Amino acid sequence: MINYFYRGVDEKIDFDEMYNVKILRFHSLNDLKIDVNEAARYIIKDNRFTLPIDFLYYPSKNENLYIGLHGREARRESLPVFQFVRSFNFTYKNTLFFADTTILLHEKLTLGWYLGDQNTPLPQIIADIITQVMKESGAILPIIVGHSGGGYAAVRIGANIDNSIAISVNGQSIPSLYEPTQFDILHQYGFPTYDTNKFLQYTDLTMICRDHNKKGRFFWFGSVDDDLFGETGQFTLLAKSLLLDDKVSSITPMGDELIVYDVFPKPPNAHALPGTVLPFIKLVVPNTTQLVGEPAKILLKKIHSKQQDELLLEKIIDIYDNKEISIKEQIENQLLKKLQGDYVCVQINFHIENNIFYLRLEGSLSAQQCVVLYNGAVLLDKKNNGIFQRSTWVKELEAFVINVDDPTVRLHKDMALGWGQGTLNNYFSIKMAQNVQLLLEVLNLTTTQRVHFGSSAGGYQAIVGGSLDTGSRVVVVNPQIDWTHHFVQSHINRLLQVSFSHFTVEALQANYPERVNCLKFVKMQKYIPCIDYYVNASFPHDIKNQCSLFIDFIAENAHLFEQQKFRLFVYNDKKAGHNPPDKNTTIKYIKNAFEAFNQQA
Repeated sequence: MINYFYRGVDEKIDFDEMYNVKILRFHSLNDLKIDVNEAARYIIKDNRFTLPIDFLYYPSKNENLYIGLHGREARRESLPVFQFVRSFNFTYKNTLFFADTTILLHEKLTLGWYLGDQNTPLPQIIADIITQVMKESGAILPIIVGHSGGGYAAVRIGANIDNSIAISVNGQSIPSLYEPTQFDILHQYGFPTYDTNKFLQYTDLTMICRDHNKKGRFFWFGSVDDDLFGETGQFTLLAKSLLLDDKVSSITPMGDELIVYDVFPKPPNAHALPGTVLPFIKLVVPNTTQLVGEPAKILLKKIHSKQQDELLLEKIIDIYDNKEISIKEQIENQLLKKLQGDYVCVQINFHIENNIFYLRLEGSLSAQQCVVLYNGAVLLDKKNNGIFQRSTWVKELEAFVINVDDPTVRLHKDMALGWGQGTLNNYFSIKMAQNVQLLLEVLNLTTTQRVHFGSSAGGYQAIVGGSLDTGSRVVVVNPQIDWTHHFVQSHINRLLQVSFSHFTVEALQANYPERVNCLKFVKMQKYIPCIDYYVNASFPHDIKNQCSLFIDFIAENAHLFEQQKFRLFVYNDKKAGHNPPDKNTTIKYIKNAFEAFNQQA
């Protein structure tokens, strides 16, 4: 046990005068008993842990349990301090508050993110205590609230509690980039046996937020005026890790929300709370007690676009390969007949031959242009409910958008790239294209100008999909023309193992060349689309192993093409490498293809 001093540490003291509650002490977490009749401060000094556990509980009969966590705390004799006690107890019933004893590790430590140390797993300990309090009090919904460092902790702790709601206001997602000095002190004195990489991974909250096995939901609020945005901004880092736009409010496939907010009147410090945390709770949990007094004067609003309004109301429709009711009829019954207005925002899950093909539609049915987007490499822990990369770009694209998910990646837990291959006897890309064509027909979008877009593996799929959509154009950025030439051998090996288990690369190339090289597939189709090919000269592998195949194909088959059928654009971006350019540049490439439609006309 480390030497520490704070208010109430003397075991002879049995009353906390600051909060006017009794003190209950325990020498083992296993012996903890919760008093559900009277408010108390609990101090647990367990010899298994370096740090004490310290919390306040105000019991009351309520299905909700409100948990408050604090952020930075200056070193002073009044420690520990529990945040939100007055506002919570004035507004709610059944409240619980934890002190972050992490800051006891060193005299210069003022921000600990409730991480504890390597001998005191504080996030899990707190989660277990919350679960115990809920069980003994009869509460069923834990609402964990924190600001700044407490916001980080709220989300981290909530991930370990079933059906919890975590509310983070201006929280951190990667502490090492927020307060490097505090982070280094915590590393040195709390986790001395962890090397730098291990500690960085342990504290990286974006990895937890992407975890499909996390138990709770989170609502992450970011002030539009705070220093949370930009390349190393804490809100931006989280949004990008989830493949979301950091400029508007968004919802993840797992139901978590990232909310950009503005507040009036504006506080002097944009990072600070606007006087209270209560409006954020009310926004997330509308049936909480009505706010009274000064907090009611605060106006809190979410920043989002029309498309984001629709996104929060997004519906999911399941379509089955049922002989009694055609797929077309199912779409008409579940979508068109229930549609109000001409704006669509829906995810459609096609259940076909024991596979699920996920598509997402958003936009106005009166749009004159349509973009079909395909995924590149995907995060392994986000695969189960469909992945729709660039789905937040609808407003900027100014078109009807169809996102196509590749079910191949769900054939194996370690597969991040699938190139739409499916299996030897079931080419998923063809099924995906058929689903897109059916939707275009049902939604009366077959006369639109249509562009299929993808980068890397998504580029491969876009070329295949475009060849099956007569009249469309294709835009690709650093695509694989031949996936067996990908620069990461493990991705090739995984696909061979899962989708083509009895074939070597050489055997597959010899027997099924159209399944390896997308241009050989295109040549077999009735329609050869116009292709805009963008390649980064600063990534030599793509130039030598993929773009060269594109050029060879043009030279060998020139007699098949109209003038300007294929266009090659070379750019130079050393920083991006194989990765696609930024959002604005990529959208420009897509819009250039629509301009080509107009010139053609």
